[in-house]
Amino acid sequence: MLKQPSAIELTGVHRATLHRNRIAVGAAPALSCAQNQMDQPKLEVGDRWQFVRTVSPSGKVDLMTRTVAEIKSDGIVTLKFGDGTPQNYDTSLNVLGSSGSVEQIRRLVKYPLHVGDEWKFTIVPRDPLTGEESGTARVVALETLQVPAGTFQFFRVEAEGTQAANRTHTTNTIVHFWKRRYCPEVKWIGKEIAEERRSWAIPPIVVTTIELNKFAFVSKHRP
Repeated sequence: MLKQPSAIELTGVHRATLHRNRIAVGAAPALSCAQNQMDQPKLEVGDRWQFVRTVSPSGKVDLMTRTVAEIKSDGIVTLKFGDGTPQNYDTSLNVLGSSGSVEQIRRLVKYPLHVGDEWKFTIVPRDPLTGEESGTARVVALETLQVPAGTFQFFRVEAEGTQAANRTHTTNTIVHFWKRRYCPEVKWIGKEIAEERRSWAIPPIVVTTIELNKFAFVSKHRP
């Protein structure tokens, strides 16, 4: 269950009603998208998101939940999956690798976001049989998109990364492509399309799509 008495769930009718109420009292819009910028959202322990996940070509569809479990002073944020499994992220919710270093991460978002921003990232794995990964990301558009949780304005970030993996004396290549939509109203992503290509795998291409289904924040203010 995503909803708690202390949380505010901004989906469907709830979001539309809140929007009308804000206009009625003359409150200023909270969306920094209006200024063509998205600042880093403020996360709180207890903030939660539920996504619908679809995997192709298997056709598997399921729900995935992420909940902020801990925010540490060293810049590490721990999210818990629906089954209780923890995963560490940086404060922008980029996944930390096995090294746990905030420097060695696949940086798919870098706040503040502006259309036209571009950056690079590099990951050096601990496993000597796994090659270094290098990639680039860029903010390509500000767009309106409907997902199961509602209709929002998103910054679309597109990224790609390439990694060489030395397996049994053969160089194999892993290539990732991402299209992610970030929105200040939901503090994170509303949709992601992730494509992974492994030169030796069957099937060689796997595409995973996630869309925001529900979200709930501990504080009653807008992000």
